Amino acid sequence: MKITDLLKKESVELGVHVSSKEGAIDRLVDLMDAAGRLGDKAAYKEGILAREALGSTAVGDGIAIPHAKVAAVKEPGLAAIVVPDGVDYDAYDGSLSTIIL
Repeated sequence: MKITDLLKKESVELGVHVSSKEGAIDRLVDLMDAAGRLGDKAAYKEGILAREALGSTAVGDGIAIPHAKVAAVKEPGLAAIVVPDGVDYDAYDGSLSTIIL
């Protein structure tokens, strides 16, 4: 499978302004849904929040990779946002996340 199979133009947004980690998650969930990847949007968000409760998915250097493996996903996919001002995603290095996928 190629990354182009996973990432549709409908699931990418640049110049996003969010003020919180949950706001970023909400935007990513909306993009996954807009790309037709979800069967149950609320259950997908719940899965992401459950994963985040185990530990932040921010990897540092301005990147976060929230994810969930749940039945709410109809087909594998990626969503990506670029947050120019950054958002606090509880990164281990203290950096704000500007690329969230």
